Amino acid sequence: MLRQGLTLLFEEEPDFRVMADTDDADQVPKLVADCNPDILLVDSARLRSTSGNSGLKLLHQLISAAPNVRPILMTSTIDTGRVLQALKTGIRGVLNKQSGIALCSKCIRTVMAGEYWINRGATSELVASFAGMSSQPGSNGKPASFKFSKREEQILRVLIYGYSNKEIAKELDVSEQAVKYHMTRIFRKTGVSNRMELARLSISNELIQE
Repeated sequence: MLRQGLTLLFEEEPDFRVMADTDDADQVPKLVADCNPDILLVDSARLRSTSGNSGLKLLHQLISAAPNVRPILMTSTIDTGRVLQALKTGIRGVLNKQSGIALCSKCIRTVMAGEYWINRGATSELVASFAGMSSQPGSNGKPASFKFSKREEQILRVLIYGYSNKEIAKELDVSEQAVKYHMTRIFRKTGVSNRMELARLSISNELIQE
């Protein structure tokens, strides 16, 4: 019912096209290879393989075989540990099944734009989880030290709430191009490769005070 409902709803979106759907996890690699989709929308409850592979292992294999595919995990409950594992595996978005079609469509477009997506409700739990993790140690076991401009610090404070570049720009009353420029500088300074790693680094090194 979920798959059929989503297919019908996505048909109303002019820039979406459903390439394939299945409830058999073992069929997913072949479908991905045949259809070469931009987005892979995965129901966490159906993420089981009869071949013995765990759900996350299956996702890792898929992402390794098709690096251009952007997977989004749909889940009914937020298990912080599982979400963190999924993000580490290569998931680009985590979407609550209770979300409306408008939010689901926004999630897909955000991921297509190269961003990460996590439901706001899940973000607070992930932030709490990040805060409980030990900071990344240097050679002396102390948190790394970074020097950020005032604008970069403002962007970091907003980033942990899962805002996109456009939303950050609106929140800080700056242009989206300016946000992209500062994000590039932040990534270069910290040496991380994605927004989730940056959020974790920001909290674990006490770059975010509130």
